[in-house]
Amino acid sequence: MRMLCWGMLWSAVAGCETTDKSEDSALCTVLSYANFGEAFMLEHCQGCHSSLLPIPARAGAPQSVFFDKESDVRNHYDSVIQQLESEQMPPQGGIEEAELSLALEWLYCINVEAE
Repeated sequence: MRMLCWGMLWSAVAGCETTDKSEDSALCTVLSYANFGEAFMLEHCQGCHSSLLPIPARAGAPQSVFFDKESDVRNHYDSVIQQLESEQMPPQGGIEEAELSLALEWLYCINVEAE
C-alpha cells in the first residue's frame, strides 16, 4: 500500500513536465531537514547509523553508512529511498504510514534541491 501511495505521488510529481525549477521547488516549501528530516533520521535511523556509535552497537549497519547530517542522507539518497519504500529499514518497523509518506516527500525534496 505504501509503495502504491508513494508511486502515485511520485508519478504525479514526475509527470509534471516543467523546465522551471521554481515550480518543482514550490512542492518542497514545507518540509526541510531542520523541521522534519533531522528528527526523523534521529528517531528511525541513527540508532544504528550514527558515526558516534561503536561498531558493536551498530546492529550490523555498515560502518561507512551514517546519517548524522543532511549531507550524509544526500550521499545515500537512493539507498534510503529504496530501504524505506521496501520497508526493510528500520528493521524493527514502527514508521506510521503518514510519517513514511512525509519522509519520502522530504527525501524527494532534498533531491530536487540538489539539482
